[in-house]
Amino acid sequence: MLLLYQALNIVLDACRQQNRLRAKLFQLKEQSVFMVILRAARDDDTPQLTEVRTSTLRERASGSYSESELAAIAPKNPDPDRGSGTIQNESFDVIVAQDDGILGFGVVHPSDCQIHGLYVKPEATGEGVGTALLEELEQRCRETGSESLFALATLNAAPFYLKRGYEKISERTISEEPEIPVIHVEKSFAEE
Repeated sequence: MLLLYQALNIVLDACRQQNRLRAKLFQLKEQSVFMVILRAARDDDTPQLTEVRTSTLRERASGSYSESELAAIAPKNPDPDRGSGTIQNESFDVIVAQDDGILGFGVVHPSDCQIHGLYVKPEATGEGVGTALLEELEQRCRETGSESLFALATLNAAPFYLKRGYEKISERTISEEPEIPVIHVEKSFAEE
């Protein structure tokens, strides 16, 4: 098992150096190794991304929001093409984490370094997928020369960001009817 893990790391390092893909190996319970590939989203990913977003918010945010608030941010029957405009919009970077299927995705607007969302399938939560996506979004902002980035995090997601060096700036609301409480978090690259 150790030799396989080392061999996969050598292959991944070679691929990273050639800038063909970014990938990360995860070891689960010291028994198996799986590889997560981070790649740009494609138009045909839209239905799966919509499902990941909806299931994540419905399962993970249900303790933080009322049903009317959840209905506004994660409708039970969302339009499967809801995010296609974001994927096609060149001003956003939409990054997908996948193994055999899509495990999660993140969206960043590199020009102002705002994270517009980071979602991981509930069954993949706690395995490092969200951290790998966040690190990729951060790297994209660093490459623009930005000194910081921020997110308007849902109440359930704010602790994830805070554990990774983000600072709570304020509590805000988004939307008008109903108002959705969020936490404005920010990370400075100068402090790293």
